[in-house]
Amino acid sequence: MTNFRDPSNFAVEYRGRWYRVADKVSSESLRRLRESSLYEELIADRKILKFREVSAIEAEALFLPLMSKINNKNGILMTRAEYSIFITETAPLIIYPNEWTNLMLSKAAKLVLELKMKLNEVGLDIKDPNATNIQFFGSEPYLIDLGTVTRFRLQPSWVGSRLFMEQFLNPLLVSWATGVEATQFRGANFGLQSKNCMKILGVKSKLRPSIFVLLKMTIPSGHPIKQKIVENEADKDLILKAHLRLIKRFSKLVRLYSSQNLNTTWADYSPRNHYSSQEIKRKRDFTEQFMASCEGLSMTLVDLGGNDGIFSQITKERKISKIVVIDPDEGVLDLTSSSRESMLDSDTTYFVKSELMLASNGDGKLRSELIPLTSRVGKCIVLCFAVLHHAVITQGNPLLQAVEALSKFDGDLLIEFVDEKDEKVLQLISDVVDWKGQYSLSSLIEILSSFYQEVSKIGVTSEHRHMVSCRNKI
Repeated sequence: MTNFRDPSNFAVEYRGRWYRVADKVSSESLRRLRESSLYEELIADRKILKFREVSAIEAEALFLPLMSKINNKNGILMTRAEYSIFITETAPLIIYPNEWTNLMLSKAAKLVLELKMKLNEVGLDIKDPNATNIQFFGSEPYLIDLGTVTRFRLQPSWVGSRLFMEQFLNPLLVSWATGVEATQFRGANFGLQSKNCMKILGVKSKLRPSIFVLLKMTIPSGHPIKQKIVENEADKDLILKAHLRLIKRFSKLVRLYSSQNLNTTWADYSPRNHYSSQEIKRKRDFTEQFMASCEGLSMTLVDLGGNDGIFSQITKERKISKIVVIDPDEGVLDLTSSSRESMLDSDTTYFVKSELMLASNGDGKLRSELIPLTSRVGKCIVLCFAVLHHAVITQGNPLLQAVEALSKFDGDLLIEFVDEKDEKVLQLISDVVDWKGQYSLSSLIEILSSFYQEVSKIGVTSEHRHMVSCRNKI
């Protein structure tokens, strides 16, 4: 999808490649970064996307096709002479900030500040510390929006201070103080305004008083701030020190308020004490057989309700380029992504906080600016183990809709279905007053047959847990 919000530097996809169209000021900043030793360091550490400026001949050939894709949506008239074109590395997967866990948010915040400090050393800066400018290689963050790199302007504060507070620090502060996931406090623009942060924290908060001073400083006054040109060298030195102190203060606060582990519903699920070793072995065997039969069909594995990713680990023997573990419980996702005991490859395993019923939703402007997760993942193999009873009974979604949501993923599907006679399912049903929903293995297979050409029950992992294979979407 084309990004046209910043008319000075915007991203355009054309024929499977991504380009950045930059005005003169932005182009100078990117050239300065590209020519510095810092560029090679950041690429080696996977902190930014690779990029290069295209030749003049390439730019002439690309300009009109790129402009036709933009269709003047940014509201300005552009001419070839005013813009340069850069080709960039393609991101392997886009994960929006509302799909991040607390750990991902704190990692992204630390990266923004780290990049800012390093860019400052070569006369550059980050003008727009928006959470959407950060993406992940596996579980580690990197800067995707090269347009945010700009020349450094000497001033005591940082032009991005308010946005950094709203996008990163404020949600972390409130989450630390309340024990609730940061995503619960972030609005449509993925941020929490400082004035609202103060209302949530209240006067009896255990946070340091100095933090409230910082919050007040980042509440918009409604009046434009005039920046004076500093000529005196002594004054410049003092201003630079003040600027650096502010960034170091941000860094300290992010470290301090990113340490709390969330005690969520499934955070202690990974020992799987409710499964016998034989049941786990059977499930592993079915998964291995299914994966072997899908060899060559896809390079991405989606593990819905993946929890600790124990069954995704089977893919280590196979040609899978990336694993996408999707779970609504961010506590367990944080534990898995940060655990040294996890067998999942941190470079190729992506963690997404989402629910099955939301995976195919678009959002943003005209509900199309944010692409559905199912589309972002692309061609894939899907594992859906012990998820449907929660989606149908606990969340109250009709079985037909839950299956339709599964079918939005573009690939073959392996389901572990916990039937209506299972003890835990009976407990879930008893917790719902007058529950009369459709939920049975026969109903599931009938509905699946409307979406897949080949649907078959391939075995059981226990008396009431059935493995169902679905292939070739209709």
